[in-house]
Amino acid sequence: MKKLLSAVTITAILGTGASAIDFDKIEIVGKVLSGAVVWIGNSQGTALTGGKMVFEANTVNLGNMALGTTTSTSMDLSVRTNSISGVTMTISDSTNDGKLADGSKTKIPMTYKLDSLGDLTLGTAKSLVSAPNPGTSSIDKLTATANVPADQVAGDYKTTLTVTIKAN
Repeated sequence: MKKLLSAVTITAILGTGASAIDFDKIEIVGKVLSGAVVWIGNSQGTALTGGKMVFEANTVNLGNMALGTTTSTSMDLSVRTNSISGVTMTISDSTNDGKLADGSKTKIPMTYKLDSLGDLTLGTAKSLVSAPNPGTSSIDKLTATANVPADQVAGDYKTTLTVTIKAN
């Protein structure tokens, strides 16, 4: 009886999986990983590599900022990706909270935005593209704006933003 029970159990196991498996074929599977390159200014020509998220930037120079004025500059923002679900970008600044700083002097408030896609909020992901994109032309302009108080102390102000790119 034990042998019959074993045969029945094996038949039941093979019977449940037989419809899903074609025994005269080998299934070969593979996955192409998403990659993305995002840059401001001129493209550095970085190749798209699956599994790698690359951000390339030039220095965004606001130049001489007059007291009591708003000073801004814009640069092209481009994306190259093979992601079918798009690319997001998040900016952060744990040192200066996105403001321009020069030592212990009062920091200069800044705003960052993509001209057509909207404001960039520190720590919040912004969707740049929603499908594959060849990166042959800019998708938007990144604008950085400083709001210089009328009594701001002279100095060389700067901040460094951390950029996180994610291909979904």
